[in-house]
Amino acid sequence: VDYVRKKCNIKTQVAFYTEKSLKEAWQSYEEMIYEQIKTKIAKFLSDLHGENWLPDKERGSPNDYVDDMTSYLNVILISLSELSVHYIDSCFKDAIKFTTKTFAEIIFNSEYVKNYNFYGIANLKTDIDALEKYFNNLGSKYKGFDKCLFPIKNMIEKIYYEKKIEEFHN
Repeated sequence: VDYVRKKCNIKTQVAFYTEKSLKEAWQSYEEMIYEQIKTKIAKFLSDLHGENWLPDKERGSPNDYVDDMTSYLNVILISLSELSVHYIDSCFKDAIKFTTKTFAEIIFNSEYVKNYNFYGIANLKTDIDALEKYFNNLGSKYKGFDKCLFPIKNMIEKIYYEKKIEEFHN
């Protein structure tokens, strides 16, 4: 804006409206990007709707949606690298919050998860651990995924370790 103002010798009032319009356009652009990211994350997590919560054994590795989602987030991070650091930080912190909120809505919704067994919980634990590792590897500024998922992780840990203790005693 300052560059345009100097080069074009724009009067102050016109420059003010130009700057305001540019800021509004930029803010609208940032909101559009974030909405697209949320839509894509929701699509990845919607795979949980069809998850087999009563499997016969543990998968041993994260579900495909975890790999797809982290690959997508890596592309977004690279694509946004030209934008302000503040925006990238804000965007990823919001993505973490949205991911954990959506996880909780699915996991605690009896419409999607009617019954589950130990292996279903173990598979969910594997997925969450992989996502947590991904966000932690991005750097300390993106930590918080684990705190946001505390209620889900608490439930998982309780079921998971109760089963392990039961197996140990038998």
